[in-house]
Amino acid sequence: MRLKRACLRGGFRTEWMPIPPPIDKRTLICLATLSNMVYGMIVSLAGAIVPQLSGRLSLTSRDIANIFLAQAVGMVVASISAGPLVDNRGKKWGLLLALILIGLAVCGLPACSTEAMVFLCMAVLGVGGGILSTATNTLISDIIPGKRATLLTLLKVFFGIGGFAMPFLGASLFKGNTLALCYVVAGVAAVALILGIKTPMPAPSDSRVFRWAEAEVLTGQPVLYVFCLMVFLYVACEVGTFNWLAKHLIAQGMSQPSALRVTSVFAIGLIVGRIAFAGILMKIRASAATLFGSVLMVIATVAMLEARAPAVAGASAFLAGIAMAPMFPALLSMTGDQFQRMTGTALGVVLTCGWAGSAVSAKLIGALAGPAPSGIKRGLIILPVFSAILIVMNLLLRTMLGKRPRPEGLPTYEG
Repeated sequence: MRLKRACLRGGFRTEWMPIPPPIDKRTLICLATLSNMVYGMIVSLAGAIVPQLSGRLSLTSRDIANIFLAQAVGMVVASISAGPLVDNRGKKWGLLLALILIGLAVCGLPACSTEAMVFLCMAVLGVGGGILSTATNTLISDIIPGKRATLLTLLKVFFGIGGFAMPFLGASLFKGNTLALCYVVAGVAAVALILGIKTPMPAPSDSRVFRWAEAEVLTGQPVLYVFCLMVFLYVACEVGTFNWLAKHLIAQGMSQPSALRVTSVFAIGLIVGRIAFAGILMKIRASAATLFGSVLMVIATVAMLEARAPAVAGASAFLAGIAMAPMFPALLSMTGDQFQRMTGTALGVVLTCGWAGSAVSAKLIGALAGPAPSGIKRGLIILPVFSAILIVMNLLLRTMLGKRPRPEGLPTYEG
């Protein structure tokens, strides 16, 4: 308790006011990483449970596409709308709401008896995932501003762990009953929810609150659109690799088990790279890390597409994972540094563009590939092309951050 004294008609009034509970940064980091692991789990959940849902409900390919679309649309809508929620109501509101929605959705999926019910649950799951992504990225971005890039990299490591958990458990522990994975997600989400309820978080400050007048200033900054385009291009490359690499290698004559192992090596490269860059990003600028990563992405993706032997393909895929590792956390770190007012809103806009990149990459690769499996290599040419564009965007970004005038009300990025 603390004593507060206020002037009242020439005298003083004494009031007892509760002292806000202390903020434990370590607990906040644990909460953010656990929550982002849940986020990684729900991103890969659909691919693990769709085969069983298809058999039970006799779903066609178009029905399955609609299910994936429901989750993607939910994430896009939530990503852009969660920013004002986080800025106005605080990160705790966003985090708890997201975990509740995710818990309800994954508990409802095993009980679904119609396609419409599955569609609804996946849409709710997407909304929860979009809010959770914005809330956790904003929370971790604000814990230690001087180590923002490092902490965001750590966050993405746990995203990768969550992404690995679903297909791994589905293939080993829950053979034939992948819907049981939903209860695993619900259990982890419940643990995160309890921890989130008990953990004090910084209240939203007046300087961070979302205001429409200031939103016009935010959206009027060209650098925001550069961040959006870079995240769009990066996510298109990462998701494009995850979704299409194995199919490309099989079309080139590689066996299915070997092709899947190569894709796993790419994911391992992402995780290993992010662990390594968590320390490196404390010593170098985030903009330097993204430039280095973009250059290495061009080299690695070209080598990956030209590889025939499993060993060469695996080595190039691992290198591609290492190259992509610092991109996403570094870009979010720079966004948080540049937009220290309405951070949640800015991150929500950038993350939404990332989800758009995921959707566009699938359509574009498929359109370029055509009906023949051998055409997948032609479709995957967007990987080195988008990586090359990222180099140009990096050079443009460095120029903008170094020369642009300080906008009123929005601090510039100095790191």
